[in-house]
Formats: sequence, C-alpha cells, structure tokens
Amino acid sequence: MTTQMKPVTGKIVVVDPIPFRGGSKVATEVLLDELAKRMPEMTFHVLTQDPASWAHCRHHKLWVPPFLKGRESGLGYLLKQGWQTMAILWLAWRLGAVKCLLAASGPGVDLCCYWAARWLQCRVVQMIHGPVGCSGLSARALQRANLVFYLESTRRSLEALILRLGETDFPSHWKSFINGLSDVDWPTTTSGGARILWAASLLKWKGLETILAAHQQISSCRPELIVCYLQPMGTRLPCSQPQPQLPDTRWYSSPDNLDEIRSQCGIFVSTSHQEPFGLSILEAMAAGLCVVIPTDGAWWDQHLIDGVTCCKYHPNDSDDLARVLVALNTMPDVVIRLGRNAQLHATTHYKAVDTYQGTADLWEALLREDKLIL
Repeated sequence: MTTQMKPVTGKIVVVDPIPFRGGSKVATEVLLDELAKRMPEMTFHVLTQDPASWAHCRHHKLWVPPFLKGRESGLGYLLKQGWQTMAILWLAWRLGAVKCLLAASGPGVDLCCYWAARWLQCRVVQMIHGPVGCSGLSARALQRANLVFYLESTRRSLEALILRLGETDFPSHWKSFINGLSDVDWPTTTSGGARILWAASLLKWKGLETILAAHQQISSCRPELIVCYLQPMGTRLPCSQPQPQLPDTRWYSSPDNLDEIRSQCGIFVSTSHQEPFGLSILEAMAAGLCVVIPTDGAWWDQHLIDGVTCCKYHPNDSDDLARVLVALNTMPDVVIRLGRNAQLHATTHYKAVDTYQGTADLWEALLREDKLIL
C-alpha cells in the first residue's frame, strides 16, 4: 500500500535584486516550475527590481533608492542590503507563512536574504550561477544557507572561499547542478539559412565588439548579423554600445519574440569571456543552430567537440572568428550537420525534468522537514 506524502503549504519568496533579465533568471524560473509540479500547495512569489523578468510568476516590485543602486562595496553596499532586508520583511509580513527564501543570484548580492531569514526564522536556499568573490561576508552567508546549489563552473571560486573558512572539502549541503530546458518552452527548430545570431547583455565581458569586428571582416557574400541585446540597468560594470549603423546588421533590444528570431537563423555565436554556463548557447543548440564558441575552457568548451557538435575559435580573436564564419558561409551542409548534432546533444542531456531532478529532490526534502535547524 502506497503512503501518500502530506501536502506542504506555505510560500517561497524568490529575491531577485538584479535589475535586468539574464540566463540565470530563466534557469531559476524553470527550476521553480519543476518544484511546483511536486508541491502544488506551495505558492511562489518574486521580489524583484525588474518585474518584466518574471511575467509568468507572482511578482512584487523591489524599489531601491537611486543613491543605493550599483553600490557593490563599503557603506553604500551595506545600506543597500539593509534596505532590501526591510523590503523582504515587509513582503513576508503581507504574505504570511513564508517557509523559504530563495537567494537567486549569489551570496554577495543576496546578503539581505540571510539577514531577513534570521528575523523570519525560515529556510534559505542559495543559487550560484557565476563566480563568487572571496569575501568574509559571502563565506559566512553560505555557512548559514540550508542548501547551496552551484554551477560546476563556479567550483574554483568556491574552493577559494572554502579555504578562507579554513576547510578543504565542500559542506554536505553544497550541491552542484546543471541547467536544463523545459519541454513546454523548448526552442523552435531553425528553418536554416545563413543568418548569424548573437544574443546576450551588453556587459563588456559578453564580447559584443568581437563579433562586430569579425562580421565586418567578411567581404564576400556577408550574411546578415542579428544582434539581440539586453541593456543592463543599475550596474557600474562596463558595457558595450549598440552600433545599428553597421552594414548588414539588424538590432533588437530585449525582443519578446526571440524564439521566432532565433528560428530564422542558422548560426549562433558566443563571444562571452569564460561564460559560467551559457543558457543562450544551450537554447541555440536545442533549436538546431550551429553554435560557434571560444576555446576558453568554459562549460561548453569542455562539453562540445569542435567539428562534431560546434565550431570553435580562439577567444577574443576577431580574426579567427571571421575565419570560422567565412568557412561556414561556404559550407551550408556543415552548418546543418553541426546544428543537428548539437540539437541531439541538447535533447539527450539537457532536459529540465532530468537535469533538475536531484536539485528538486533536495529542495523538496528540505521543505518537508518539520523542524528548522538554524
């Protein structure tokens, strides 16, 4: 006789202080969907500076005074974290029955979650999508998290943090995860063609200048370059500038129809510097595009094979990228073959129902615990 598990009720509040959409938010949303399938009695709420990033979730506006935006260190940083802590507590008071806070970015950004959790006596789950700074505050925060889920590509920065704590092994509640795509939102398969797609934020490390320089070097039968970009807000990090005046380029700012645009392209180029994962690369693979990536030792460089599931070029080298694009432009059959191989790889290894299974298992078990251990 099968014993049915008792329903768990309550609320999970996702804290998102990043004021623009990126791959980490998409990945978090997919993970929440997987958890919601298991625990339909739980409700999810997002406290965010950018409600447009969470159109399909219950979201609440996180307003931050202008003089605190972009503060990443010193007194301004602490004041911003204190302000955000008060915003979490206010929302929790309005909602009631908050069982867990999801710190959705990284311990340095999400310090407010840990302060708020002490007042609320609730659980904290930390997601880590990118390298973590080696600071005492981050180290102490992660010690207090009930669960920490990190991309494997962030392991090196976390190892440095562990050494700061005087440890050598990762705590048992730190678990690596791999991003995946849901069947419901699986990208539309490309109709083919020679168009090249670049899709990322304008943060400087995303390397927009590299693809623009490479594209302009193509002199014979230059294919159209489609640039879909996100304009970062509330950050002091260096950013690139759109250049819509360049010939044979078409520019889209935060397009709502990215899936449709992508399906009309044949090649996807990533120029990011040491991308921790690269969800846009995975989406392009799932759509059957031929992906072109740098040989920089990042996730996809380690997991894709040049000439089989992708094409590779020397990182930050626009000349070498131009060479690869010129070669692909003369070999449409190769573009199609590499795209199909990449699509098969994505379908086989990166479905959310599989990649997030272990993560959702641990999170569900944590939420079902009767007693909270602080």
